[in-house]
Amino acid sequence: MTYRDPVKILIVDSDPQSSRKLEQILSETDFIISIADSINKAVSLIRGVPDIKAIISEISMSDGDVMAILKYIGGDSRLSLIPVLICSSSRDEKLIIKYVQAGAKDYLIKPVNANTLVSKMAKLINKTQSLILIVDDDKYMRNYLSRSVEREGFKALTATNGKEALELLNSFKDIKAVISDIEMPEVDGFELLARVKAEFPGIPVLLITGHGGKYAKKGIIAAGA
Repeated sequence: MTYRDPVKILIVDSDPQSSRKLEQILSETDFIISIADSINKAVSLIRGVPDIKAIISEISMSDGDVMAILKYIGGDSRLSLIPVLICSSSRDEKLIIKYVQAGAKDYLIKPVNANTLVSKMAKLINKTQSLILIVDDDKYMRNYLSRSVEREGFKALTATNGKEALELLNSFKDIKAVISDIEMPEVDGFELLARVKAEFPGIPVLLITGHGGKYAKKGIIAAGA
């Protein structure tokens, strides 16, 4: 398994033996590992280490549980796509459902199988590395387009205008394409298109509009969409 860039994974576990075992398994691949033995240390590392791609966490630590991590990354758009894999000896189905509903992407029961762990991490990371940026000031259209691209196996990021879109493009290096409305406040679709062509030339942009008679398809394509 090879990635273009080093893949950073954060292990959160208060049991040194458990975290060392996980580290040993993942270090044999292309993963770069950081370890936190508490919730506070985990949050500090998430805040301070650029480009963490995934988190593997035990449920309970001395200063709290994984719910605090899920809430922290879920409350920040720059972090919200980091997948969290729960790794615990608990087999409580209600507990598993609770954390999955809170945002955890998968659950692995200890003791872990090395091949299963590596496989799960690869799937989670590959999903987050196929991002489509949806840009529309209409909430209904954002949600509709997000569901559409996710049905095709991509992960959707959303922005309400071109300004927000450019901020996300600078924050997320794995965006594969942009789907943008034309008429939006602050930075419209044409200005966003020009900026993407200049600053992110490898990312294709698809422009959409509800005003079909106002914009000529040839003109949109000529602009570079």
